[in-house]
Amino acid sequence: MSRGDLATRGEHYWETSSQQVRAKSMRMFFATAVSNFANTRQRCFSPQNLDIRQAYTKRKRTAGEPEVYMELPAWTDGLCRDNKSGYVAKLLRHLYGEPDGGRAFERELLEFMDKIGAVATVSDRMVFNWSLHGANLKVLAHVDDLIYNGSSNEICDEFFRLAEEHFGECTGGAEAKIILGIKIEWDFDKCTVKLSQRAHIEKFLEEFGFDPSTTCPKKTPLPLNVDARENTSPRVGCDEWDYFKWCGFANWLTTNTRVDCASAVNLCGRYSQNPGTEHVALQKHVLRYLAGTLDEGITYHGSSKVLSKPYCHENKLIGFADSDHGGCYDTKRSTSCIIIMLNGGPVIWRVMKQRVVTTSTPHSESIALASLVQEVIWAVDFMAEIGLEQSTVRLLEDNQSAILQATGDYKSGKSDHYRKVQFYIEDNYRKGIIWLDKVPTGSNIADIGTKQVAPIAQFEKLRDIVSGKTPELYLGQKVKDILMGKFGGGMV
Repeated sequence: MSRGDLATRGEHYWETSSQQVRAKSMRMFFATAVSNFANTRQRCFSPQNLDIRQAYTKRKRTAGEPEVYMELPAWTDGLCRDNKSGYVAKLLRHLYGEPDGGRAFERELLEFMDKIGAVATVSDRMVFNWSLHGANLKVLAHVDDLIYNGSSNEICDEFFRLAEEHFGECTGGAEAKIILGIKIEWDFDKCTVKLSQRAHIEKFLEEFGFDPSTTCPKKTPLPLNVDARENTSPRVGCDEWDYFKWCGFANWLTTNTRVDCASAVNLCGRYSQNPGTEHVALQKHVLRYLAGTLDEGITYHGSSKVLSKPYCHENKLIGFADSDHGGCYDTKRSTSCIIIMLNGGPVIWRVMKQRVVTTSTPHSESIALASLVQEVIWAVDFMAEIGLEQSTVRLLEDNQSAILQATGDYKSGKSDHYRKVQFYIEDNYRKGIIWLDKVPTGSNIADIGTKQVAPIAQFEKLRDIVSGKTPELYLGQKVKDILMGKFGGGMV
């Protein structure tokens, strides 16, 4: 182990950045894996894990890297000289703890992938496609933790063999149960896979003194009448309540599996520079909600019974967008929420406070819609690279004016100041990348990210839909007309 904190940039290392698989890529990987299993009933599509032991030490230091010398340990058991010998050790390989250790291993991994003929996707450099003897395999890499699945057991076994041959001892090679602290639960009879983070939540609660067995749980992440404002009282110190640590724990949770908490975590994060007692109370409210929902997560479906209602949307991206106009009391800025669903569960979501003060509801909704289009373009490219070409993607929005403006059907001098946003959406609409559909607010699952939805029954309904627990897809009149062939053909 190296003391990387003693290293100096430009003297002991040059660069430290290295790539990791994106969370959204991993979710799309699982969403499509369960569909592949449902269609073939082959367990090889159930992702397997591969952990490389002593991964960093595999990489030899090259001539172009800085020479690094290391102080010898005080106790060596006679295997080599110790720190009293007057000698130091010259590093020939990289060690754990070095600032550039992850970057060095990334180069080693890329060389291995290139050697076996695996090709990285453009959309995510840590997702690889590999073909061998007519079979296909996908690999996702998060530093030295790899997860993969293939169209045959033979290609999966061969990949593990080649990895062990190149890197040395590896563990795994079996169906993944946990990856990056995320629990993976398959129900092969129902053709579902669930991702959850109970262990992380339990550690989160313990860190802040909450016991799930004795904590009185809350039904919603935030109070129904929440009214957060800037703190005008003395700041709550870290010795009293570690506000930043709470945000770190919560962000990892909402980044991976907990869409239902994204709005609450986003709201609490806004006040991290000067938290007051009312903001700490909000964080404690979230903890009490988590204490009662330890096993909540996201579920993806492969069953044709689920993915054929109300029309076939297997391996089809579907997007939702919403905003609350001027919802921030202090800045009057709006909050956007975008969600992209795939095979009954969410694969991409984002909650963010908009950067400008909007002048109308269509203005704030258009900004949210433009953010959704940006993510859809990436998602469409990624799906194409893993062999699942998309037709025009259906986007659901609950504001009719924003839809009309975005499709070029309505122009007004009142919207001239955000015409570029409209044109961006309209351009992708006319290219056939997206099409827009009206959804009632009560059926817009993105509403869960813009505010604390009330009443509780409505919140629970949206939460269960967006998490994939009770998959449901809104069927409006436009879709009904398409299915009936009113516009010349059915849904593709």
